[in-house]
Amino acid sequence: VTDCPYLDEDRDWLERALNVAQCPVTQIEGNIIVPVEAVSSHQEYAARTLRPKITECYTDYLEKPTSSMLPKSSLNMSLKGEDTSAPGNLLQQIEFEQSVAPVTEYYTGGFSAAKSRLDHFLHNDLEAYEDQRQSPTQPAVTQLSMYLSMGMIAPAYVLKRIEAYLPSENAAALREELLVRRELACNFVYYADHYDRLSALPDWAQQTLDEHERDQRPHRYTRSELEAGATHDDAWNACMNRMKEYGYLHNHMRMYWGKQILIWCNTPDYAHQTLLYLNNKYFLDGNDPNSYANALWVFGLHDRAWKERKVFGKVRPMNHNGLQRKIDLETWLQMDPAQ
Repeated sequence: VTDCPYLDEDRDWLERALNVAQCPVTQIEGNIIVPVEAVSSHQEYAARTLRPKITECYTDYLEKPTSSMLPKSSLNMSLKGEDTSAPGNLLQQIEFEQSVAPVTEYYTGGFSAAKSRLDHFLHNDLEAYEDQRQSPTQPAVTQLSMYLSMGMIAPAYVLKRIEAYLPSENAAALREELLVRRELACNFVYYADHYDRLSALPDWAQQTLDEHERDQRPHRYTRSELEAGATHDDAWNACMNRMKEYGYLHNHMRMYWGKQILIWCNTPDYAHQTLLYLNNKYFLDGNDPNSYANALWVFGLHDRAWKERKVFGKVRPMNHNGLQRKIDLETWLQMDPAQ
């Protein structure tokens, strides 16, 4: 029994499993709420084109399946293969990034931890969600992205809990993020050719980035300098250091972090590959459909053209002055790094 694969490596894994499996293989959609093919037969341009299609049918996929008694229990069956009693030994046998330390002080894995976070949010932060979700200094967010990414909590379960609070404006805003925005990312990687390259951008974004590729950068950094958090920007360095230690960053700061990589690297392509490298190495919710869609959002995916300017071209800009206008930066720099 397997989840539906979306990334290339997951599809390859399933293909290899099918080639060697000596039993029936059942695929179940548990990563998202509505199967991609049930919503659209093509890549959607933006959330506004996906929204009416998915909101029309998603309730059909929230029914809890009925349970039945299995003819044979698997609890007492013996398994052949690797010894799972010593996970450390298994990790040494695979290509595992040993330089990235486990996050143990702030996040705990598993469904119980995910449910606890959801319960806390619904009871304490939901009513402030719409007003405060964009504020890194007063964050009213679920912090469930890593649990959803790793399959530790089902998005259908989360949505059913949210639906109990409708017609609250805050519940509706949260439903939009979980149902429309998250599943737009799966639509993108499912239908796009080369979802990990700039060639997957809309034509206007590719054109404007090409036209401004030779623009003088205000600062230029190598990938190693960025990874070390060794830039002139204290706010950006703090973002890099926090994601390295905690594997998490508030979404507004994550957008700022990504936009600066675009203007500090010598070419848009190098910037994109560097962003993906750092994102997938350090974020707990990295290397999933949202990672690839959000990385390309920095370069114009699922967005519109803005006023043209240096380096960014017509891609939505973000800079340090704008960050200071929108948030209390000094307060954020002094806050608990896990927020």
